[in-house]
Amino acid sequence: FPVTILSIACAKAGVVPSLSTAPININTHRIQNDLKAFRKEMDHCNLILGLVAPIDVSISAFENLIVELVKKYKITHVEYIEMKYSSEFVKKLNDLNCRVIVKHAQSHLLRVKCDAITLKGNEAAGYSSPLPLKEIFAQQIHKSTVPIIVSGGIATKEQIDFYINNGALAVSIGALFAASQESRIAYSTKL
Repeated sequence: FPVTILSIACAKAGVVPSLSTAPININTHRIQNDLKAFRKEMDHCNLILGLVAPIDVSISAFENLIVELVKKYKITHVEYIEMKYSSEFVKKLNDLNCRVIVKHAQSHLLRVKCDAITLKGNEAAGYSSPLPLKEIFAQQIHKSTVPIIVSGGIATKEQIDFYINNGALAVSIGALFAASQESRIAYSTKL
């Protein structure tokens, strides 16, 4: 479980690790094996489960699967990555003491029901805003009714300090881990 080893190492270093469901149609067993291995080693640690829109799986079946994973593996946070979800689903997760984070580049998502939002600037890997993270952050930090996590191009202590000192709840640093040898991402994508 290379990705689990990386998640365990992150947890031991004080980082809240994230595991992803992508793509759920072929990874149902893999994600359960990863969660089982993580919990065996790090039963007491917080864990974020990154939720990516399912492929060939209905949204309701996907939501039911996630609720079962949250219950079974004591997942403390789920992060929706650019997908829609129901307010009933958020309530089910919150009732299980699982917090919902929405990760998206569009500022209108600050109005959706969630416990925190991750803002992505144009420095972020994958889909992101056309604007730099600092600009999006400056526009949204005083508008948001939920805590903000920042993501995209953050690579130095000074950058981390800037966002935390200016009101961000946390900083998401993923590309360094995604491009690591342990990551399951295709080598061509890493390049």
